[in-house]
Amino acid sequence: MENEISLIDLFKILKKYLFVIVSSTLLGAVLAGLFMFLLVDSQYSSRAHLMVSQTNNQEQLQYNEVQTNITLINTYSDIIYTDQTLQTVSNQLDGIYSPAELRDMITVEQQPNSQVFYIQATASYPENAQTIVQTVTDVLIDTMKEIYGKDDIKLNVISPATYNPNKVSPSLPLYIIIGALMGLALSGTYALIKESMDSRVRDDEFVQSLGLTNLGAVFEMSGTELDNSRISTQRRSRSSKSRGI
Repeated sequence: MENEISLIDLFKILKKYLFVIVSSTLLGAVLAGLFMFLLVDSQYSSRAHLMVSQTNNQEQLQYNEVQTNITLINTYSDIIYTDQTLQTVSNQLDGIYSPAELRDMITVEQQPNSQVFYIQATASYPENAQTIVQTVTDVLIDTMKEIYGKDDIKLNVISPATYNPNKVSPSLPLYIIIGALMGLALSGTYALIKESMDSRVRDDEFVQSLGLTNLGAVFEMSGTELDNSRISTQRRSRSSKSRGI
């Protein structure tokens, strides 16, 4: 026979284990917060905005030229992520970060149909993030000058690498929420499993749910009642022996 748990049964289980569930939820939130403070490094970011533009003095750019500039952003992004560029950046940073580490720390993004894009870096200290972005920007501009020539460079810095003392990660509220949810899930699962494995007869409803008939109830006697019962039995036994003599 399949055991089914109704909403009422579920409510009773939650009520029965309310202290365990609440305690586990709070404990999970506290442990997650401690984990973040003790084991997770803070991350800071810096960003520089650049614009692809023509070098001539035309008042109005042709549509095709604008589209070409937008397409060039993808080329610049690919150049930034090349091993040669990242190795140059690593060398200028005295080898503090390897090219592989820089590749994971740097992000290049572009708004749709815009000639402006930004270079962003994330590091353990705000000064490091700013230095990485500034170095990548300088190396990219120098590389473009080598490729297109000094007079034909189409890359301009709109906003240099920023200094942001506010960390971008980790997020304490997010860790607390995740920890609380994990504590809630584990304690709730524990309560359901423990109740589902409890095969003891608890009340008449449990007997009826098994399709059985309750023939009676056996009550548990206290220690005093057991002692009184033994004394009474011994007295009756002695009385019977006396009458038999």
